[in-house]
Amino acid sequence: MIGNEKSLEYWEYKKGEFVQSFKSAEPFPNEISRVVISGSNDKAAVFLAIGSEIKGVTKRGKDFFKLDTSHTERILHLHVLGTNLWSAGAYTLNCYASSNNAIADKYFFVCDDKINEMIVYHSDLITRGRIEPLVIIACNDSSVKVITDNGRQLYQAILDAAPTCITVIEEEEQ
Repeated sequence: MIGNEKSLEYWEYKKGEFVQSFKSAEPFPNEISRVVISGSNDKAAVFLAIGSEIKGVTKRGKDFFKLDTSHTERILHLHVLGTNLWSAGAYTLNCYASSNNAIADKYFFVCDDKINEMIVYHSDLITRGRIEPLVIIACNDSSVKVITDNGRQLYQAILDAAPTCITVIEEEEQ
């Protein structure tokens, strides 16, 4: 997937070469700020952030989802896991949940300083009888914050400098 200023392109590698599967027919009204792929290879769905809106398209370019979010700022970070969708702008993190063909605001979290990076980690933390995903955000105030599935800050680490990117390394089972 390639998202640029105003269009989206999907390329596949077939028989030793890259082939363009689709390119959006009309330009989007705003710049695409994030593209993520969710699902398996044969049923992949593409989600893209355009301003404060999130769109979903199939890998053939057919629209299937549109969400006008409650963000008042441009969405810079996006993650989709199951029926949940997380988006973050410069200072706010939102989680949306899909249930009964409706999208609902699940929670939001306001950061004291700019969010530099966001990842969602499917942890082994069990709450309310189920495994709970955790959101980890790297902030410009030299902190890394861990947010629970209800929008509560579970943990904060203060670093020597502002983190700009983060990842999770899982330990191998012994």
